[in-house]
Amino acid sequence: MSYGKDIGFVCAFLIAVWMVAGNGDYGGYLSSATIKVPVMNGSKGAQVVDASISLVPGTGRVLVDIGDAYVDEYRAQPMIKDAASAGFGIAEACAEEYDVAVSFDCGGAMIEGESMGAAVAVGIAAAAMGREVMPSVAITGAIRQDGRILSAGKILDKARALKKEGVETFLVPEGNAIDTNYVERKVCAEGSECVGVVEKEEIDVGREVGIKVIEVANLEDALEYMLK
Repeated sequence: MSYGKDIGFVCAFLIAVWMVAGNGDYGGYLSSATIKVPVMNGSKGAQVVDASISLVPGTGRVLVDIGDAYVDEYRAQPMIKDAASAGFGIAEACAEEYDVAVSFDCGGAMIEGESMGAAVAVGIAAAAMGREVMPSVAITGAIRQDGRILSAGKILDKARALKKEGVETFLVPEGNAIDTNYVERKVCAEGSECVGVVEKEEIDVGREVGIKVIEVANLEDALEYMLK
């Protein structure tokens, strides 16, 4: 089975048309889900964007509206494809019977990396199951077609951004609950020149930010915390 046959970046108008009940060949959307996604916005740091996922009767296409945001298309296309495969797979739904519309409200952000993949997969799975996503829970991490969630960066920054948005629980890939930084400092001994040394600094993200951080290995684990 092939998921996401036709991945493209389309205008918001097309998605809006799909969501008008009884209009055209689609007959309205079948199910939808929204989810908060922590992303890195270039030099501006972490921010939280909203993703909306809608399913309509179709042929297995995944269509994406990024609004006025900048996303590296060469990274985004395979990421969305893997998210669709994982989401439909865990929902045990036939992807070729639906089209998926994924819309990001990014406010002009420059989105980096593939770490929104796990969130998109959760949204697709929720829509396919007819379930709601818990608004108090968010997730980061790259996703693979088999549902594995892979490491993400800037966990501490993302946790702080989510805390400001009122998110209570942050799901992160295995090994990411502790943020590791390497800090350079000078050591000066009496009678000798100062030398620079690099020290490893480990920060417990949950304790530092005041947010509950839970490590998850795959999409199945994530859905236990994220779906109503």
